[in-house]
Amino acid sequence: RYNTDVASTEQLLRIIQSIPSPKAEPFKMWLAQVGRERIEETIDPELTIDRALAIYLKKGYPREWVNQRLQAIQVRKELTDEWDDRGVRQGVEYAILTDEITQGDNHRPRHGDHGAVSGNRRRLHQPHGYRPVQERRSSG
Repeated sequence: RYNTDVASTEQLLRIIQSIPSPKAEPFKMWLAQVGRERIEETIDPELTIDRALAIYLKKGYPREWVNQRLQAIQVRKELTDEWDDRGVRQGVEYAILTDEITQGDNHRPRHGDHGAVSGNRRRLHQPHGYRPVQERRSSG
């Protein structure tokens, strides 16, 4: 076993910000750009939806699938808002209710099988057998 230093994502980004090297400048500029985008999204949350749409399309998902995915996110948000209003606690109670809702849907795994819980969220939401189109990179 090796002893290693460990840093969270936030700590790692702070370390990069403090590096006084010209080689770190492109990354620092990217951090500033992402920070600006998140601030703009705080002011106008619709920009977050636009960003998600662009990312899914860039990854090669069909527009119809992306629109359905974004709509499913909105429906889920409305549902969880209702659960919050009725005093449902996040965590296990959410999992139980989600299982009950999806129990009749044979296309989705039961909560805890393999998906969002184990870290592979995208698998839960992809059409059966779907693989995104890979972007071709031009040489030169």
